[in-house]
Amino acid sequence: MIAALHEKGFLMTTIAKLIAACLVVSATTAAADPVTTAPAPTAEQPKPKKVCRSVVVTGSIMPNRVCRTKEEWAAINSQRIDVTDRSKDAGRVPAGRESLGQ
Repeated sequence: MIAALHEKGFLMTTIAKLIAACLVVSATTAAADPVTTAPAPTAEQPKPKKVCRSVVVTGSIMPNRVCRTKEEWAAINSQRIDVTDRSKDAGRVPAGRESLGQ
């Protein structure tokens, strides 16, 4: 019976119709899905200018070149100042406690 259907081309036309229906359904779902559509192109923001510094790593004689934005360097410098201030404060003896250890 399948051979008879195949001879008439019925099987091939049915498969072709199924493939076409699947393509139509997938195309309409893709067009209706807002997640897959590309966002409208916007004006690209210029990249911030980088500032490069030579940094010598402990244990090395060769400096490394490090490039960051001005904002990143400001944050790093601020963090270094905070760490320095905390280490200075940690070594101080509070007032009135100088003679307790003697």
